[in-house]
Amino acid sequence: MPTYACSVPAGSLNITQKTAIAEAIAGIHSEATGAPQFFVQVIIDENQSVERFLGGRLTTNHIWIGGDIRAGRTEE
Repeated sequence: MPTYACSVPAGSLNITQKTAIAEAIAGIHSEATGAPQFFVQVIIDENQSVERFLGGRLTTNHIWIGGDIRAGRTEE
């Protein structure tokens, strides 16, 4: 299953925003690959102990998204 992990600052998103992100990722993945949306897993991790850097500088207001998908899917 395709899995997308989103790392966000703790308390920065409400459930409506998290749902919108999950729905957008599932929709984009489905559109790009042809896979059904219900296969797409989205994990939203709010971890206060993680320090995030962008361009070598500490940042506190970014959403980081990483994805893993399977290669070699046949047309069938």
